[in-house]
Amino acid sequence: MFSRPETVRERYPSLDWIRELTALSRRRATNQPLNLSLHLCARAALKTIRGDWEAPSEYRDIFADFQRFQLNADYAKSRKYLPNLPTVLRELSPTANLSSSRRASR
Repeated sequence: MFSRPETVRERYPSLDWIRELTALSRRRATNQPLNLSLHLCARAALKTIRGDWEAPSEYRDIFADFQRFQLNADYAKSRKYLPNLPTVLRELSPTANLSSSRRASR
């Protein structure tokens, strides 16, 4: 799970930990890379879906190492932006698997 720094708690891994994980995956790439998924929640997810979340350059490098994204956002607030989502995710991670699944939470 990734959360903006101002909301980081012990619940979320640090950016350094995420970088160590992605570095491990790159080292294994010639044999069997890790299949990494990045979970974006709340504001980060909604801003990503809208395409207006500018990841600071210090974070942008980690997105390319993830093959899948899970976006946990309010469907009612984000549905009108969903048609643009594949373009946004391709910019973040050109190698991402862009299958979709919509599961409503009640």
